[in-house]
Amino acid sequence: MDINELSARRDGVFTTQEARECGVSASTISRKVRSGAWKVVARGVYIVAGHLRSARAQARIAVLSVHTQAALGGLPLRGGLGSTTRNPASTSCSPRLAGHTPDRLPLL
Repeated sequence: MDINELSARRDGVFTTQEARECGVSASTISRKVRSGAWKVVARGVYIVAGHLRSARAQARIAVLSVHTQAALGGLPLRGGLGSTTRNPASTSCSPRLAGHTPDRLPLL
């Protein structure tokens, strides 16, 4: 998968590691950020410039800024991403622990 396909599937959000796995060099990442094509939204997390920073994109940013294996959870998350009709009051984000399966939703 190339970086364009990845970003299209992931609400415009991706990490340095994911970009590198798509074959993007460190110098290309720096150039894209300097040119404004990509915006740094958290350490090692980017969004494609001009991409809508939707609730889904913001959820991805939150998760990826914690860890690539982190998960968001709770009823507020479901409300914020359209799974229920309730409005979110707060959202939690925590890393997954080996052998532990908390009541959390995987990132969409």
